[in-house]
Amino acid sequence: LGASRSDLIQVVAIGAAVLLVLVTKRRDFTLYAFDPTHAYAIGLNPRRLGAVLLGLLALTAVVALQAVGVVLVVALLITPGATAYLLTDRFPRMLLIAPGLATACAMVGLYASYYLDTASGPMVVLVNGIVFTMVYLFNPRRGVVTARLRKPTPGVDASSAN
Repeated sequence: LGASRSDLIQVVAIGAAVLLVLVTKRRDFTLYAFDPTHAYAIGLNPRRLGAVLLGLLALTAVVALQAVGVVLVVALLITPGATAYLLTDRFPRMLLIAPGLATACAMVGLYASYYLDTASGPMVVLVNGIVFTMVYLFNPRRGVVTARLRKPTPGVDASSAN
């Protein structure tokens, strides 16, 4: 896969630092994201919270950039969150589902790239895209295909079907 030992150590160290900050300041970041005025009213500094979030995003992008490249970083940052959004309406669940999906897709993509002898970054993004597409189409609550199947056919009376 072309990653040196020092690259892996750097990824793990920065990833752990970002995760630690996100977990410890989770409530403040959530409040800032949904209502910065209220965050300011209770004594938080919305400008600082925004700067910290952007800094964490930059660190994450820099780490991912080494592994997959510029275009794929955007896909890796957006797709797991978008998929989690389709799966739940509750923000705390999204915060668990998105990294879980990202991790699972990364592992599947890495194994697939090894056995198919392809580049690892694009394969990880491809797996993310496939999972997003499947959820988008077949989600029990909001899936495009499942909604179409649930919709009654015009002109067919449901009571006469029995």
